[in-house]
Amino acid sequence: MLVLTDVACTVLSALGAALLVRFFSVLGQLGAIERRLSRKLVHITGGLLFMLVWPLYSDAPSAAFLATTVPLLNAARLIATGCGWLHDPELVTAATRSGNRHELRQIQGPLAYVLVLLCIVLCGWRRHPAGVVAAAMMCGGDGLADVAGSRWGKGRPLPWNSSKSWPGSAAMLLGSFVTAIGMLSYFTAMGCMQPLQALGLAAMAQRVALIAAACTLVESLPSWWLDDNITVPAAAVALGAAWLPGAWPAAAQMSTLWQAAHAAAARAAAAQPGLLVGAAANSAVFAVGMPVLRKGLSDRAISHAWLLGSAVYGVFGAGSYLLMCLYFIVGTLVTRVKLQQKQQEHIAEAHEGRRGVGSVWGSGAAALACAVLAMLTGRPDIWQVGYVASLASKLADTVSSEIGKAYGTSTYLITSLKQVPRGTEGAVSLQGTLAGVIAAAGFSVTAMLAYQEPLVGTALLTTGIAAAANLLESYLGATLQGRFAWMTNDAVNVLHTSAAAAAAVSWHYMLADLAAVP
Repeated sequence: MLVLTDVACTVLSALGAALLVRFFSVLGQLGAIERRLSRKLVHITGGLLFMLVWPLYSDAPSAAFLATTVPLLNAARLIATGCGWLHDPELVTAATRSGNRHELRQIQGPLAYVLVLLCIVLCGWRRHPAGVVAAAMMCGGDGLADVAGSRWGKGRPLPWNSSKSWPGSAAMLLGSFVTAIGMLSYFTAMGCMQPLQALGLAAMAQRVALIAAACTLVESLPSWWLDDNITVPAAAVALGAAWLPGAWPAAAQMSTLWQAAHAAAARAAAAQPGLLVGAAANSAVFAVGMPVLRKGLSDRAISHAWLLGSAVYGVFGAGSYLLMCLYFIVGTLVTRVKLQQKQQEHIAEAHEGRRGVGSVWGSGAAALACAVLAMLTGRPDIWQVGYVASLASKLADTVSSEIGKAYGTSTYLITSLKQVPRGTEGAVSLQGTLAGVIAAAGFSVTAMLAYQEPLVGTALLTTGIAAAANLLESYLGATLQGRFAWMTNDAVNVLHTSAAAAAAVSWHYMLADLAAVP
């Protein structure tokens, strides 16, 4: 029952945050308020309304962790919109200064705001007043400072910072104090922060006033690289921890998290041959093979591929690393088959087949996930099968696509079997499909030799799953790719390679259990 209550509070908070952005965005679009004021009203009310729900949560240890879902979801939404993966013009209108979505993914402004709320929930929650005071200063103080400064601050700059004004600082001081006192009174009335009740209202008001004055000074200082959403809460937490009584729930939580992190670090250190060895070996290969790498990858993509290769070598060893090299070489070569013809038909890969950062992670995200899970679980034998299946499925996709574009005589849309031009997303051809199956089979047999695994047990499994995942990629390309801003070809690659890895691990695990039954 307690968990259901906490889930309900979390859902209420998440829906409230979404509706709040929607409400002020509509007001801005209707011209009822200025866009700048709309953004600041979201800043002022968002965090405060979120904190009003905190006392409604249960006393269960999981309550604070459930509450972190709200800022985590908001952070993910900001990053996804800022990167262009999610189309959300209302969020851009309500949360940015310039109207440019790229502002949302920077560690300042809205993103810093939700990350600070996340830290406050994790570390202070509703037991220590320092976190509540910090959020109140950031929302009610810093938010009002900008509103008052823009409306009444022209011609009244501060001597030490011309971008700040006396009216803005006055609003910061008053807003911080009133908001903090109001929130602390609410929390104590709801039975939270018992040590603060013993302090008394007068003493609490004096200390909060000093914290508000200090935060006002911090907010007024020139800052070219740190956002007020970071400096103001940091100052409030530091002073609140020293001057206000309370308990830190983060102590017990951090103990659990530390134990989990320590266990994960121990497993990472125990991985063979080890991440340091993997980085050293991978660096040597990159140094020798840089001319080949430059033909298949952009400069930025090479640096990302180095991280991927180092992790794979460090966890799975040289055999798996050679498989990744084989995938890259074959994929690069097949991309150049009849390249001029593909270019004339405008179906060739851009930049003469040189892949970018998105392509690296579209191809390798599932492989990296298998490496991480192998390291954390201590079962590389199981996750190696998923690793092979993910690369086999991506190689089958690349080969079938490039051979189909080069030699496909008849190309059909996988959803309707309607004949379409070569290079159409979601299209398949007999020549391309057969080439993809052969590539997956050859890759799986090579993996069998590298791992010394039985042919029937692993090679057939990964070949069949890779062929099925290749068809899944075509289906996703025909039905979903391009329908959403974030559903790019790289996203489709992540989905189908992850599906291949998950299916291979599941089947391998199930077959191993069946084989163990007498």
